[in-house]
Parts: sequence; structure tokens; C-alpha cells
Amino acid sequence: MVPHAVFVVGSALRQALGAAAQALTTFVTGRKPGTYDPSRHYMRGPGPKWIAKHGAAPHAGRRRAA
Repeated sequence: MVPHAVFVVGSALRQALGAAAQALTTFVTGRKPGTYDPSRHYMRGPGPKWIAKHGAAPHAGRRRAA
């Protein structure tokens, strides 16, 4: 049988490692993990309903200048 103290120490260690990982992520990315960032959810073009209603995408066939 495993003593209760082993579970308590393991739990505290997991919490400390989780906090350290979150702090490192915040330091590297500049934002807390799990926060909403609108640029990550930005729609990059017309959806299937728009295409079905209007035909081809407005910039279809055009290439961006390099």
C-alpha cells in the first residue's frame, strides 16, 4: 500500500510543473495560453454559401504581387 504522503507530494509536483509550463508559454508567446486571439480565427475568404450564391471567389485566378 502506498502512503498518502506520496500522493500529496505527487499532486503538489504536478501543480508546480503545470504552473511552470504556463509561465514559460506566457513568456515565449507573450500571451496566456487559452486566451482568445481574433487573428487566429480570422476568416480568410468567402465560405461555401457565398460561393454557391455568387459563383467564383472575388479574387479567383489573381495572384498577389511578390
